[in-house]
Amino acid sequence: MCRLLFESIRVQDGRPCLLEYHQARVNRSLDAGCAFDLAQAVRGMRLPEKGVFKLRVSYASDGGPGAVACDAYAPRVVRSLRLVECPALRYDRKFEDRRALLAARAVAADADEAVLTREGWVTDASYANLAFGRPGDWVTPSTFLLAGTKRAFLLDEGLLRECPVHVRDLPRYEFVTLINAMLDPGDVMVPFAALKGLELP
Repeated sequence: MCRLLFESIRVQDGRPCLLEYHQARVNRSLDAGCAFDLAQAVRGMRLPEKGVFKLRVSYASDGGPGAVACDAYAPRVVRSLRLVECPALRYDRKFEDRRALLAARAVAADADEAVLTREGWVTDASYANLAFGRPGDWVTPSTFLLAGTKRAFLLDEGLLRECPVHVRDLPRYEFVTLINAMLDPGDVMVPFAALKGLELP
């Protein structure tokens, strides 16, 4: 069954960032034998030459083209997080249909964002991968939901370490930072004291 997917790409001073990582994820997400070229999809589009913008490219799993839009970007303010156990949640491709993620985030109504877990193993936030630790020493869960492009880049550069992270491990860390195509480590950082829900098993 053909499904709709999308990529969110950081554009900085007119240049799409990490395009090869986004293309690699597109290639993994397409149906067998199908192709979709991100560079071709945005070719000819006039991108803003100054500042940071979010380029959103949608496409179908059979390689069919979708909409392309570029909008100004400002990171969400996240000051608190809540652990939310979601044992059945799956999001291994960047589908347009994010209802399950939004429903999980809604459970964390008393916090700005959810930290999603499966059987106690930490996965992702509802819109970003996660890294835990101290500045200069960050680990990211190996039990992630979605293979993020910025996460892959940081691992390749040796700036993140991947390891399993269980809820019971969390007290050893000082900070949580959210990372995605638009966010570098430290852009959205929450102290451990602002993480709610550690009563989970």
